[in-house]
Amino acid sequence: MKISLVFLLFLGSILVSCDDSDVTPESVNIKFKFNALADNSPLVLNTKTYQNANGDSFNVSDFKFYASNVKLRNSQTGDEYQEPISYHLVHPKGDIPSYTFELKDVPTKAYDEIVFFVGIDKERNASIDAIGDLDPNNNMAWNWNTGYKFILLEGDVFKANDEKGGLALHVGTDTNYKEIKFKVSPMKFKDTEAEIEFDTEIMTIFDAPNVIDLSETSTIMFGATADKVAENYAKMFTLKQINF
Repeated sequence: MKISLVFLLFLGSILVSCDDSDVTPESVNIKFKFNALADNSPLVLNTKTYQNANGDSFNVSDFKFYASNVKLRNSQTGDEYQEPISYHLVHPKGDIPSYTFELKDVPTKAYDEIVFFVGIDKERNASIDAIGDLDPNNNMAWNWNTGYKFILLEGDVFKANDEKGGLALHVGTDTNYKEIKFKVSPMKFKDTEAEIEFDTEIMTIFDAPNVIDLSETSTIMFGATADKVAENYAKMFTLKQINF
């Protein structure tokens, strides 16, 4: 049977027109993934000893923080998506310590900014009568005062004479609510699923821009040292990749 060249060209045009690969979906589910690193390698809980820029040796038994009020913006058009009820307790753990949460049904715009905050905004921080990730039973609410710990890092500090002391960074208060923002190329969504992946370097909490002296104090909750820790944790994120 002979098939004409005209028919083949016509058939090809139909197949191309039916190809959905270039069609932008109306909405997309976007996963936010956070990898916990220490010295640029996956954070090892309990068994590995680290050393900060001050020369203090320590390990980490637990690490978690609030990522809240997640937004995607287009700085040129003003298009913005704000996740409703946006409070996520990011708690990386395991052999490959990471944590993922998902934004559902995000309108597909050419977003070129990713924004979230470390901590809980002032209005919600004024009350601990909440559920979900804000439930006080998650050990992130002060048990003697109103408000939340924005970040928690616990472990041990090892002193020069081999003595071991406790390490506890429980930092909160409204002044330490920090905005995290990344500028990116306009997002072009081709599928209904996407992922934005961040690396979270915990050594930054101790080292940059402020060097924290754990020999002076290894229990940090309030005051000038806590404020310096907050300045540091605002710098601990790197945008690793965006998968459309």
